Amino acid sequence: FKFVKRGGVAKENKFGLSMPTSQEDNDRLNVIEKKKFMDGRKKVAIISDAASTGISLHARAGTGASDRRRIHYTIELPWAADKAIQQLGRTHRSGQLTAPIYKMVVTELGGERRFAAAIAKRMAGLGALTKGDRRAATGSDFSEFDVDSRFGKRSLKRLYDCMTAQPPYTPSKTSNLLLDNYILNMKDANVSDLNITDGRIYALEEAQKSLEMIGIEATSDARKNGDVKVFLNRIAALTVAKQNLIFGLFTSTMEDVIVEAKATGEFEGSVEQIRATSIELSSDPETITADGASGALTKLATFNVDRGCSFNDVCQLCLNMIPPNHSAEKDIEINNSVAESGFYVSKREVMGRHLIIFAKRKIHVTEEDEEDCGNRIDYDPLGLMVLTRPNTGTNPCEMNSEDLCRKYRLIASVNDAKNLLLDSEDSNNLNTVFTELLSKKHQTVSKMWKTAYAQSNAFSTVSGLAPRRSKIGMVTGSVLHCLPVLEKAVASMSSQRDRSLKVIRIELTNKNKRLVGVRFPIHEDAVQKLRSYTAALYNVKGNSSNSNANDNFLDKVPDPIQAKSVLWLTTPPATMKSFFKSANSGTKRNTPSSNFNVTPKISPKKKIQRTGFSTVKKAPSKKASAITSFFKKV
Repeated sequence: FKFVKRGGVAKENKFGLSMPTSQEDNDRLNVIEKKKFMDGRKKVAIISDAASTGISLHARAGTGASDRRRIHYTIELPWAADKAIQQLGRTHRSGQLTAPIYKMVVTELGGERRFAAAIAKRMAGLGALTKGDRRAATGSDFSEFDVDSRFGKRSLKRLYDCMTAQPPYTPSKTSNLLLDNYILNMKDANVSDLNITDGRIYALEEAQKSLEMIGIEATSDARKNGDVKVFLNRIAALTVAKQNLIFGLFTSTMEDVIVEAKATGEFEGSVEQIRATSIELSSDPETITADGASGALTKLATFNVDRGCSFNDVCQLCLNMIPPNHSAEKDIEINNSVAESGFYVSKREVMGRHLIIFAKRKIHVTEEDEEDCGNRIDYDPLGLMVLTRPNTGTNPCEMNSEDLCRKYRLIASVNDAKNLLLDSEDSNNLNTVFTELLSKKHQTVSKMWKTAYAQSNAFSTVSGLAPRRSKIGMVTGSVLHCLPVLEKAVASMSSQRDRSLKVIRIELTNKNKRLVGVRFPIHEDAVQKLRSYTAALYNVKGNSSNSNANDNFLDKVPDPIQAKSVLWLTTPPATMKSFFKSANSGTKRNTPSSNFNVTPKISPKKKIQRTGFSTVKKAPSKKASAITSFFKKV
């Protein structure tokens, strides 16, 4: 554009930008502006929805701005996922030197995040960008915006449960910060003068009223089903402050749910850490194949896992909760709405027997917190309890106090166990003394725990008890070259867990050694197929001349470099001027390095010269005649 003087409607002198007067001028201007951006003369290109297809703005080799990595900001999201992929494809194309970085511009407003969630969900359904596809662009992972997932649904149900309680309580660990910011930004003087506890309760009640106001009541189907789409659509009708409050509580709850899923190995994409009381190798790892290119070995290792907790170990857990300076007058835990730590027995029989567990509070109140322990919000919103069973050990998933008291009854609390140590004078071997005292005082606890621990010492279910022993297989070493073989070996397995190949990490007990590999089911059929397929893979790679070999198993030799492609890549693109340029102008075509034999063969009789993309005969030394000389009189 240029600054020009022009006449207005009233014949007044005005100044402004010279705008295109026709569609042809507009198209020509777009081509010029695009060329300036690709040449590096302009660093920013702003495109609209009309430019979502048909143009290339990537870091193409041979252009002036090929060394500048593209950063693609998406300010306005299209509703269709395929259209969004087309827009993102403007800066990510073949022939680029660097992959672009994608950034989505979205505010923290909960109502706007629903559009981003919808697009991310559709793109995930298309299998693009959100699954780490190697053909997708680098830095374009929009999975963080996909809140409409199973973890989002689980988080929403937890949020609804907290909002239904009377009084409502916080659903996540970081909820108090959101509540404090909501009170701090309010202009009401009466609310700002409230203390911290009353202010948080007021903010939770406001969130509860807001959900009821938009139709998400305690008895509504939207709350029962935990529909994330309905939740995101309806909070858009609230004010900005209440939107941010409710959506912030939802996202913070989802963060806690994802952390719990990662701890149990349920979260997709995370490395599952195998945790147990004892993990040992059953035998030396078996070598099943080797990589033909590098010679690296691929091994199958089998581990014996024991996840049980003996009576001595659970006594040590109970003993760790008793402070050294315990006194008879002072209880270890304050009696409030949260369940007490101790030994519990199920109220109902399961497979003809009562189950025994040891439950302890996830958060322990110190002496400095005793004054505020009555506040459930500051102490522990859900009253979470960590459970330990004799056959399965400590469970990574907690149980809230309400469910614990409904299913189990307390038979020996940690305060009762503390009283056993008051008369004890032997402090050298405290664990042994405490175990003996607990066995004499609470014989039911000792008998039930030892019986369950002994009967579950098997690899299958016995008398209604889950087995405490199991075997885990791992394919470790060089795995990538034989990954299709692993998938083929487990394809016929009936269980989804056995068919899924997941990366796991195992730490051996008392050896300070960690192994990382792909989990493989220890079934006779799967192991036999694995040995057969890997043997065929090794034979094919070792004898590439075998005519019956499967092409999928061959390590193909890279194709030779094509001289024509190198010449095209290193030659500037032809323009209108260079295409019709005179042959005697002296302009020569760029040639690649001498390492590539790309010199065209020239006949000794006819010498030719390549100019642009045309091939013409070399002009004679005599000066060409002008057109007027052709019509000159003889």
